[in-house]
Amino acid sequence: EPGGVSYRELLDALKEASGFRIVGSDFMELAPRLDLSAASTAVACKLLREWLLLIG
Repeated sequence: EPGGVSYRELLDALKEASGFRIVGSDFMELAPRLDLSAASTAVACKLLREWLLLIG
C-alpha cells in the first residue's frame, strides 16, 4: 500500500520478533488475483522465506 511499511521495515521487524519465543505466526492480506505485476506476491514470498529462516 502506498505510504505503508517498507520491505526493509518489515524485515527489520521480523528480525526483532525472531528473538522471542514464537509459537505461531500468520501472514495475511495478499490477493494474488489483484496483483497483476506479481510484485506483492514476490515480496510476500521473500518475507515468508526470511521469517522461516529466522525462526528455523
